[in-house]
Amino acid sequence: MSFSEDDKVQQKLTRVRPPRVKITYEVETGGAMRAVELPFIVGIFANLAGDAGAADMPMPYKQRQLIEIDRDNIQDVMKASGASVDLAKVPLPPETPDGKPQRDATKLTFGTLDDFSPLAVVRRVPRLLARNDARAKVRGLQARAEIDDALANVLDRICEPDQAALRAAIVARYGDGADASAYSEPDRWAALDIQPAPAAQLVVAEALSADNVLAQLLGRLVITQPADGEAAPAEGTAAPADWQDARVTLGHFSNAVLAVSDADMTATRKHAAQWIDGAVVKIDQYLSTNVDAILHAPSFQKLEATWRSLSGLVANSETGTMLKLKVFNTRREELQNDLETAVEFDQSTMFKLIYEAEYGTYGGNPYSVLLVDFPISNSAVDIEFLGKLTQVAAAAHAPLLAGVDASMFGLKDFSQLAKPRDLQKIFEGAAWIPFNEFRQTEDSRYATLVLPRLLLRLPYDYTVSPVGFNYIEDISSDQHRPSTDPGNPEADEVGSKTVNIDWDAQFLWGNPAYALAQRITNAFSLYGWTAAIRGEEGGGMVDGLPLYQYRTDRGSEVLFCPTEVAITDRREKELSDLGFISLCHCKGSSRAVFFGGQTVNRPITYLSDEANANAQLSARLPYMLAASRFAHYVKVIMRKKIGGFLTRGNVEALLNTWITQYVLLDDNATQEVKASYPLRSAQIVVTDVPGSPGAYKATMFLKPHFQLEELTTSIRLVAELPAS
Repeated sequence: MSFSEDDKVQQKLTRVRPPRVKITYEVETGGAMRAVELPFIVGIFANLAGDAGAADMPMPYKQRQLIEIDRDNIQDVMKASGASVDLAKVPLPPETPDGKPQRDATKLTFGTLDDFSPLAVVRRVPRLLARNDARAKVRGLQARAEIDDALANVLDRICEPDQAALRAAIVARYGDGADASAYSEPDRWAALDIQPAPAAQLVVAEALSADNVLAQLLGRLVITQPADGEAAPAEGTAAPADWQDARVTLGHFSNAVLAVSDADMTATRKHAAQWIDGAVVKIDQYLSTNVDAILHAPSFQKLEATWRSLSGLVANSETGTMLKLKVFNTRREELQNDLETAVEFDQSTMFKLIYEAEYGTYGGNPYSVLLVDFPISNSAVDIEFLGKLTQVAAAAHAPLLAGVDASMFGLKDFSQLAKPRDLQKIFEGAAWIPFNEFRQTEDSRYATLVLPRLLLRLPYDYTVSPVGFNYIEDISSDQHRPSTDPGNPEADEVGSKTVNIDWDAQFLWGNPAYALAQRITNAFSLYGWTAAIRGEEGGGMVDGLPLYQYRTDRGSEVLFCPTEVAITDRREKELSDLGFISLCHCKGSSRAVFFGGQTVNRPITYLSDEANANAQLSARLPYMLAASRFAHYVKVIMRKKIGGFLTRGNVEALLNTWITQYVLLDDNATQEVKASYPLRSAQIVVTDVPGSPGAYKATMFLKPHFQLEELTTSIRLVAELPAS
């Protein structure tokens, strides 16, 4: 999937970048000064292993590290993570009369994104692979018959209504094809003692009998002819390879075509090619129902969504020495338990990895942004989890990004987001007290919650893109919503019937926090700064979303919304006021835009307008990213000055001289220039710490360039009255 298409590949390779911020600090080396820039690092916490239990993980939780990931090693990271789905936990379609779901002991493992495709799944599940092999063999037999009239006549003869004896002779030798296990016996079939008739002894179709039908069929399929007068090798691996392959082909023809269609063949006259077509259709139906059950299993969808989202972020981020992505493989329960069982948050493994190992270590490179791939609901457990995550983020000055679960709004899925008349009223309920209390904390300005989910791939359809067999992914459901549902802005306006599509469970939805993270990394790549992450012209455009069209029961073509729900301007403003960032789809296109930049924090209302303005600015993500970036540099700069003979005035002059190079006084400068010089004004005040000689406290006052939040317009009509 592609999150963005800002430039053509050639432009990326040859472009001259616009003026970019280079926030640097000077390091003295042998009397010379060298400018050093801190890299921008995104830390990602996600379950990369799927159903892999603690025993299956490469190492215990406390011994794991954040692994740097890029285009070159993403497949290695996937393999090392132990990504897997246990089909024993996935109910598959019943195959017995009692109607009980089937269970499969196969454990699917993943090393590339292609492993999530339907054909890759089929090839790794033995009973599905056996059916697919049968499909390939009978199709191959059909293709041979199309160019060999003699073989076609023999097959047609076998399928005639009055030739039940011929069919019985073949089926009896190969076993009961009605048994699903019979599809997986190619090794036994290859070793059967069936010798092909020599070319000179082949007879016409009318001369076939129960005694010679197998030999006659094999004789037309093999290439290696038995030597005259000599006993031909017939059993096991001693037989020529083409003999073994021909025996297997006849086995699949027997069990997939003859055994399952014998009763129909007795009553209906068709060519063998038609019976093979019918058998292939049945195999495709069997494969499709099983693949649907696997692809739509929650565990499979979660793992696929995580890896497709992560791959999209990696592919669309210009990683290198100055921009790094690091990922930590953890189950939600492990991360939550780590934060909850620690005596204090600074004793947790996550704190040690994010703060102590980098921000708090000499020579370390601080994390700039954290992304947690676990959706947050309004439950007290989730809010406590979010609070502890935010404590770590605040300590390390690394804003936290996370997705929102639809249950945060009391909804089953985000497609119903347009239904509530007033979202603010919902959040006044008792179930939202923990969330509202969290919004009032200082640390909550480091938390950013993003919605709604976005579509990661189109449903599979062999008529659009071949998948190896005739597979069209089933996206229908009996629990569908009417096409006039206001929660579906793409609905048929005049339709009164229903569209039988399961919007929530059958499509593959991803965490929008990855898309926001990609906008942040893109802004850093372009400008060395992360202010340009909002608006269509301001860097908030997400492009290349999958477009799915479907036909309603009224016959009209409808474009499916790739962001689960189209959010209106009014609703986006409501969500922003409640502490959420919304991804708004541009109707009739593959684009969506982040317009808001609100963190979870609810700005405190003061009596002073200036204080209110400062509170609102400090609760917006672009400004939190800016403040955090400067905090990292001040930490690194002053750590190198420890032990030097510096007075309070020396330190203050040093820091103010350094920060003024990122200030632009021109309010009329272009978007690109403002993105490169992010501050309108800045001042650092250093004060003495009473009772601690040589200890100082630095306070930064940063005023960024304001970004357009909203515009109120008024229209005045003036009518000129004629003179009397």
